[in-house]
Amino acid sequence: MSNGCYEEREHKEPALCETSDDRNAAWNIKLQACMHRIPEDPSSVRGSRWPVPNDFVADLEHWRKAVRSSYLTGMGIDWKTIRNVMDMRAVYGGFAAVLQEMKVWVMNVVTIDSPDTLPVIYDRGLFGIYP
Repeated sequence: MSNGCYEEREHKEPALCETSDDRNAAWNIKLQACMHRIPEDPSSVRGSRWPVPNDFVADLEHWRKAVRSSYLTGMGIDWKTIRNVMDMRAVYGGFAAVLQEMKVWVMNVVTIDSPDTLPVIYDRGLFGIYP
């Protein structure tokens, strides 16, 4: 919950990363053997808010209705020929969760200008990426 436990260690290995090191950087960065500090104010960290159960229920119900009323019948999609699907504005992975019963692989995409829900998607056992 805090950095206090690390600070009390006799041997501080691995070292803590510099405060300027971006823990979310993914491209063109040199890997370092260090640990990031736990944020003092977790609410300021992108993706720190875990959804409440009602969020999951609402998202799942939305996608169940959408898949049932449009994707399965109204759009003329032959699902026997579909293997891969991308959800380009994945929130909690509800679309992928509904399609889980079908034999398709869904890639959830969480855009950088939206709340970071990719950890939630991963915790649900689903796949996802940042664009």
